[in-house]
Amino acid sequence: MVKWGFGTLATLALALIAGNIYSSHSNYERDNETLNKNVDLLKNQLVLAQQDLTALNDNKLFELKTETESSFTKISNSLQSQLSSYTQTNDLRWFVLAFVLTNNAYVLETNILSSVYVYLTNRDTEMIRNYLTAKNAKNAEI
Repeated sequence: MVKWGFGTLATLALALIAGNIYSSHSNYERDNETLNKNVDLLKNQLVLAQQDLTALNDNKLFELKTETESSFTKISNSLQSQLSSYTQTNDLRWFVLAFVLTNNAYVLETNILSSVYVYLTNRDTEMIRNYLTAKNAKNAEI
């Protein structure tokens, strides 16, 4: 009977070991499938997160580009208006300078002509005086 009891106990132990191995293997397979599904889910979430970040970065980059272009446009318009203002100011200054030079040239011409007229008049008067003096001196000798 001891043999039979020991045989039954050994059979029960083998059955428990086999059940445990089968149970562990099926749990392993189930856990492996769950982990693979979780990995796939995480990969999909990572891809979606990368797409969201890419879209967000593209939007930020577009906003930055728009702001930069707007700033450059404002600066360009400001510089063009300043250049136009300087051009108008310089044109006005050159016009005033040309006007002053023209007027001063006219005044200078008038002064030179009057000085020449006075010189010529004085010279002619002196020549006439010398001529008359010489004629009177000749007449006095005769």
